[in-house]
Amino acid sequence: MKLSPKNLSTSVRFATALTVLFFFAPIRCEGQTATNKNETGSESETEDLKESSDEKASTQTKRTISPYPVVVLERDANFSIPNASAKPAALRKTVTAEPFLPKEIYQRTAQPILDATELIAEGFQQSVVEVRLQDERVALGTVVSSAGHVVTKHSLISDTPFDQIHIHANDQMWSASIVGVDQANDLALLSLRSDELMPKETLRAIAFTDSQRMATGKLVIGVGTDSQSLAVGMTTAPPTAKAMERDCETCIDMGLTLSPSLQLTRVYPRTVGERLGLLVGDRLISINRKPVLNQAQFDRLEQSIQVGDLISIAFQRNGQASEITAKVPELTKISKRDRWGGGPFSKRRSGFGDVIVHDSVVDPLDCGGPLVDLQGKFCGINIARSMRVASLAIPADSVQSFLLEHLDESELILE
Repeated sequence: MKLSPKNLSTSVRFATALTVLFFFAPIRCEGQTATNKNETGSESETEDLKESSDEKASTQTKRTISPYPVVVLERDANFSIPNASAKPAALRKTVTAEPFLPKEIYQRTAQPILDATELIAEGFQQSVVEVRLQDERVALGTVVSSAGHVVTKHSLISDTPFDQIHIHANDQMWSASIVGVDQANDLALLSLRSDELMPKETLRAIAFTDSQRMATGKLVIGVGTDSQSLAVGMTTAPPTAKAMERDCETCIDMGLTLSPSLQLTRVYPRTVGERLGLLVGDRLISINRKPVLNQAQFDRLEQSIQVGDLISIAFQRNGQASEITAKVPELTKISKRDRWGGGPFSKRRSGFGDVIVHDSVVDPLDCGGPLVDLQGKFCGINIARSMRVASLAIPADSVQSFLLEHLDESELILE
């Protein structure tokens, strides 16, 4: 039989009706079921009064398998659809913040340590001075002799005329001059002028102890001229550690890539090499009059270059020998991961000898001050804020060795 459009439309309507009847027939509501039971009275009259409560519950929550969930009016019974209005008991409970360390435990442990650090720092504040260039404070200094000699960070005062360096403490000012320098550890020894004496009742020299080298994990205190510059931290590397080597991301370097024949194959932007005017194709001959024979020798010479140094580089360009002399610029490039949340940093913060690495937050202007431990012993001189989680100090024995090159042993306080 041939279906006409009219017959086809009727067939489609009939099939649709059967589909709806098949899918929606199982869906029912308990309220509607109860109404139907009351109308007929068949089940209410014949139901067994001794039916168990479990069977009643089973009858009330009976479900029919179908493509759609059965509607049950009991709360939380429709598990097919998550009920966001009914929160689990764990989420309904109010969450209250509790202190990591209970107050009574804190008062017995942490507070005494803080009190002890303040007392120790107060005992050393008479050994700490401000180093000023005219009226501007540029660093801290540590009194190291009975005659009033002071040790500070050299690179912060290296380009200063001798008559502009002053030592300030307790509202008093003294003129000073540089009498000794340790380039490797960036230390400078200052001496008061002969016509000016530092009163002993105002300041006193720090004592050097014959103690063993500090272990990792020891609490240390960076002492300043007042409580505002107090820094407390922990040693994170032994004093035999070397300051972090320079690389393209964290420190000044030449910024050069060499071929085996010592010809420049790349000059990185914003580096010493670019500022000196070196070009790709130049062949290195010497650095600071020392011949460059291979890559390893170039690396050693490069690592000896410090911020502010005057360097001379001889090279060959297009068959002709040339030489450039310039001053190494200040350190300005710092890796993002070390710069985040940690600055400011010291301009010179690498290339030292043995250093004590600790995590105290030392301001660059507080370099030159003493680092002490909880026993009240002098550990070293804070010399640089190296990165976000590391400050560096020159160990006490290195400081003492430097002083004995310029002072008599009788001028130092040795314990």
